[in-house]
Amino acid sequence: MNLKLSLFIILLFVPVYAYADGSMWDGVLNYFDMIKEFITDGIFELLTSFIAFLVSKLTILYFKIMIFLTSVFWESSKLILENLNISGQINSLWGELNSDVLAYFTALRIPEAINMVLNAIVTRFSLSMWGLK
Repeated sequence: MNLKLSLFIILLFVPVYAYADGSMWDGVLNYFDMIKEFITDGIFELLTSFIAFLVSKLTILYFKIMIFLTSVFWESSKLILENLNISGQINSLWGELNSDVLAYFTALRIPEAINMVLNAIVTRFSLSMWGLK
């Protein structure tokens, strides 16, 4: 076994004998220094750059998924509002108000406020259905 190992080591470094200036041992030491440098520093740098690349790609993927889910939530919220016909009921009740009260409510922008609150409630409901509340 020991003979096979020594033969393997000799055959591994046969190309090293081709140095013209006799610097075979410098080449061998340089070879092992490069291996040691890769093991001590190279693996760390390789893993660091790989993890940084992976984190950046996962962050971009996360934001793309959130943008997609936002559009899905918005569409589901619009469908819920359309199916409940809340805006039709608000318009019918709005038409029954006194003209003076209607003028004050319009000046105070109450219809826009009601619309925003309803959209927020329905969006919160759809987010809680997906577990993202």
